[in-house]
Amino acid sequence: MVYADRIYGERVRRFSQRIETVLYDAYRRMDAERGDAGREPPRPGEVNLFSWPQEWPDWSCGFGGDARQEPCIEQTHVVTDDGRRVVYVYHAARFVRRLEEPGKAFWVRVRTHDLPGATAEGEWTKLEKQD
Repeated sequence: MVYADRIYGERVRRFSQRIETVLYDAYRRMDAERGDAGREPPRPGEVNLFSWPQEWPDWSCGFGGDARQEPCIEQTHVVTDDGRRVVYVYHAARFVRRLEEPGKAFWVRVRTHDLPGATAEGEWTKLEKQD
């Protein structure tokens, strides 16, 4: 049981650190954008987090470039600023993009836990506001 506790404890710490990194970055982005618009900083009730493990064909996690060529599962995070209807997307704790008022197609992809990689411009264009 000590082995399991150590392994699970490390997994929890790693997961928590990634979420902390993502939320910190998203809050900073929200605060800057709101400040530029003369608005108050985001309140906790206006910020939500969606998170799931997403499988990638290689270790680039959708960012492209040289990477180990075997499947990889990493967490995808979507942080919402509900006060402005803006979302911030992260793969493997790395910022992917910001979407303003994403359309229904985006939320369908969130529900199916299948957002495109950072370099998939054509797919992201389809997920922009279309409603």
